[in-house]
Amino acid sequence: MVPTIHEIPEIESIIVESCDPQGPYRAKGAGECSLVCPAGAIANAVSDALGVRVKQILMTPEHVLNLIKNK
Repeated sequence: MVPTIHEIPEIESIIVESCDPQGPYRAKGAGECSLVCPAGAIANAVSDALGVRVKQILMTPEHVLNLIKNK
């Protein structure tokens, strides 16, 4: 499962104004990171705790146990 509001800490998003020459009308995205980043941050935290790289977001207890066993 992808982490929901119950599994992630409160995130404060701020908008940094700048021009992006690649974006439409020189605009940048404003909210995507607060939606996408928590799952990667959790995967990195699990990787740090286990000492083995987590390569998928679906981290069931069985998957994490297999990572530990195959370390």
